[in-house]
Amino acid sequence: MQEQPAVALDILYPSGFYSYQTPVMLDYVAAINGIAPPVAQAAPFTYLDLGCGDGFTIILLAAIYPECRFIGVDFNPGHIAVGAALARAGGIDNVRLIEGGFEDWRGFELPDCDYIAMHGVYAWISETARQALLDLIAARLRPGGLLYVSYNANPGWAAVAPLRQFFLDFTRGMTGDPVSNVATTIRHLKELRDKGAGYFAQNPAAGGVLDEMAGKDMGYVAHEIYSPHWSPLAFSAVTRQMRGAGLTFAGSADLARNYARPSVKAEFLPLLLKARDRERAELYRDYVTNAFFRRDVFVKAAEPLPRRAVPPLLEALSFGSKLRFVDLVRTIPLPDGELPLADEPFESLRRSLADRAQTIAELRADAKFAGQTIEELGQALELLVLGNQIVPFKLPSQPAAAPRDWTVPLPLNRHLLREPIGTQPYLLLISPFIGSAVPVPRGEAVVLLAVAEAGQEGAVDWSWDYVAARQLWLNVKGVPADRRDAHRAAFAQTLDSLVPRLAKFVEFGLIAPR
Repeated sequence: MQEQPAVALDILYPSGFYSYQTPVMLDYVAAINGIAPPVAQAAPFTYLDLGCGDGFTIILLAAIYPECRFIGVDFNPGHIAVGAALARAGGIDNVRLIEGGFEDWRGFELPDCDYIAMHGVYAWISETARQALLDLIAARLRPGGLLYVSYNANPGWAAVAPLRQFFLDFTRGMTGDPVSNVATTIRHLKELRDKGAGYFAQNPAAGGVLDEMAGKDMGYVAHEIYSPHWSPLAFSAVTRQMRGAGLTFAGSADLARNYARPSVKAEFLPLLLKARDRERAELYRDYVTNAFFRRDVFVKAAEPLPRRAVPPLLEALSFGSKLRFVDLVRTIPLPDGELPLADEPFESLRRSLADRAQTIAELRADAKFAGQTIEELGQALELLVLGNQIVPFKLPSQPAAAPRDWTVPLPLNRHLLREPIGTQPYLLLISPFIGSAVPVPRGEAVVLLAVAEAGQEGAVDWSWDYVAARQLWLNVKGVPADRRDAHRAAFAQTLDSLVPRLAKFVEFGLIAPR
């Protein structure tokens, strides 16, 4: 039987795409905090992902930015093998995956980098490895470069940490699959909670974390539990360590945390506004929200500029809509309700950006916005982006019509459609215009692929052969369509639901008219 710390080495971390660490998002976080991006728009850059897992995020980003260089480092050879196979299958040649520990970074021949990302790594490694990362960042992140680091945080985990100890103690001595053992432990913990165990009664947040664990991939949960150096961190400690490496806190990739009212309930707003500096404000915010997880962005050798520097930085960015105009909501979320944004200029901005992604300069050329200053449009866009429907785009886009027939132009997207990854109810396809991944429900992904492969006339028969060979049936009201006649009806129903969004898929570059 393996020792528990070694178990984490054998469990492959599930493939995942983390939009918080895309260059588009990091540039936007920098801009709203008065910091220039590391490189000019459309200029090539170098991006390093430390603890990249199987490299799924950077492989997709490498396809979006073929002129740029992407490097991933991970200690698990299984991760590297999976990522290398995906890069080959997708025809991606601008990504390099390195197997090794962080302490060995000087032997990796790493170049200077414009972006460095560490998702779910920094609070799961030894102090020696953490110091190695800090040394690497100090040596290889260029001045003006951006660092993304996410980590389990205190105070949220302080009262919930005993849950992990229960997992370790309960599974000690168990034989069999560690992932199955984690699922068994969750069931026992739920029974304790549901019967009113004192720990859960006095720590209600623990029950919520338990439910969250139960809804996740068990491989992910096992990786979290068995990581031998699991250690939630305080923001102040992380900031102090980054300062030692020459970095300054820039902002949060959790966008609401860059603003006062969107991040706290109304009664805490006066306290937050009195904070004399950003780090003190973050301290208040973490305790007001009982933060469990942080997504911080730091900048090398640069200080945030005053608020008046933000509008010119936003001018360089494009903004678009992930949804059709009719699907956009007229509010943004607040911790204690919603903020309505139904008046002008918000409604006109929604209508214009639902048509195509544009820069502020392009918007101001429209008569609807002739009376709006750069500052006014920038502030309105910042509010809309908090709703995660209007978002920063990598590139301006063009209006599109829904095609009857189409192709899938990008080789990696064709591979992701043909060979689905993971077990989530959706697939992820890359958009060269958004600069990120777009989720597509699995049934709709089958229809997209079938029409691209066989045209509208042959799509139903082609898709039947495809799903029958893989036992990946379409569904009608939750019932698998595992007969040819049922499949034909399910295909038609899925296509009907997809048609209204086809124009958006063309705009995003997921498909192209044949």
